[in-house]
Amino acid sequence: MGAYNVAEAKAHLSEILNRVEAGERVTITRRGTPVAALVRPSSKAAQAAPASQVDWNAIAVFRRTLPSSKVAAADLIRRSEMPASSVYLDTSLLVALYVEEEASDRVTAWFQSESKELVVSDWTLVEFTSALGLKVRTRQLTARQTDDVQAKIDETLLPLLRILAINRSAFARAQLLMRHYSLGLRAGEALHLAMCIEQEPRMLATADRVLYAAARSLKQPAIRVS
Repeated sequence: MGAYNVAEAKAHLSEILNRVEAGERVTITRRGTPVAALVRPSSKAAQAAPASQVDWNAIAVFRRTLPSSKVAAADLIRRSEMPASSVYLDTSLLVALYVEEEASDRVTAWFQSESKELVVSDWTLVEFTSALGLKVRTRQLTARQTDDVQAKIDETLLPLLRILAINRSAFARAQLLMRHYSLGLRAGEALHLAMCIEQEPRMLATADRVLYAAARSLKQPAIRVS
């Protein structure tokens, strides 16, 4: 281990750096008192001080000199990431818009008043067709009528939608959501919710009571149109 005063350190900087690079610890002194130590970044001496050496109380004292924040930083970050001009539509809204159901008039009124960008996922479109098939199997619609519905949505609404591709992260998130058994989510509902969490937009619009309740339980921004 070597020691240099400030003047010597200035005059022999290249030599000092070579010694440090070789693994030696070099001390810099001022008027005979050590004021700094130079070590290789990879050496143990260069590692950060352990948490036990941090004066946490001093940090708390400093924090209390600042105004109290009413909204946590995590919530502010989440809000700043949420596009104010877009909303994710789940399948229940699209079905109620094009097929006569109890909530259809209210859903139509919501679409008429909604000025935000409308967003769906690939899954929304697949599930929409699946829902039409269920209407056929339960004899609520004929196959010809569902063909007409599909043609109408393709003609009128689809050109207005931004369609999100589903990535692996969304599937993984949906699987985690399904493990919240008390939420009562089906796989499709979990995937809708995962898309809102994983991608923009983060606001969910649905006519489904269970999906809305699950979103609220998870503190996911959501509106229910019903």
